[in-house]
Amino acid sequence: MRKLFSFLCFIFLTMSCGQHTGSDNTSGTNDEIAVTGIQTTVTDSMPAEESDEPIKRFTIFKKSGKKLYIERDSSWSTHCYTIKNGVKRKMIFNHEYLDDGGCDFSYYSYGKYLFLVGDFKPNSNGWTCRFPLYRINTDDFTMKYVYAGAAIRFTPKEIVIAGARLTNEDAECTADQVWVMHDVHFDVNGNKIREDKKEYDFEEMERRYGKEFVNSIGFDE
Repeated sequence: MRKLFSFLCFIFLTMSCGQHTGSDNTSGTNDEIAVTGIQTTVTDSMPAEESDEPIKRFTIFKKSGKKLYIERDSSWSTHCYTIKNGVKRKMIFNHEYLDDGGCDFSYYSYGKYLFLVGDFKPNSNGWTCRFPLYRINTDDFTMKYVYAGAAIRFTPKEIVIAGARLTNEDAECTADQVWVMHDVHFDVNGNKIREDKKEYDFEEMERRYGKEFVNSIGFDE
């Protein structure tokens, strides 16, 4: 029975994170990143359908006829779009909640690279991977998945993300699970620099990253 409960908890966590990974490179770029040991590059978009619904738009990049922006409709479904050469396209993240519109977006930029943060506001232990991070090259709108963590802090010289580790994999339910965090460091190009060995609890994560857990610029800022 204990093994069955542990298996169900693992399945639930996987569904909460919602990140689908694969080996296909759809971007035409050689960028590679690590997601739980899998090498993958996420870059995709699709033609956008126009809607008559009332929308709220938040532009996060605009230059030389190119635009990157977020739209939220009357049902609070939120998606990210680009316009290049007069063509509007919807960005595809290969993430269940981000692609279905059930998330918020915020961003932080370093030169030509814009880092888009998703927030799908999960239930249960989905908070451990609440913030999937993507790097977008504003020259051509190619996109690379970077990491998903429990919190993100952008600084002038690096990006720090709280990675989570389950200490008791034999817990019978999510309420009994004990998680600890550690800092994972990336440079301003989205490349991993190092991973700290020192771990800390949820209260310490709040102290390090703040109550909002991320310091990017959001839709309603």
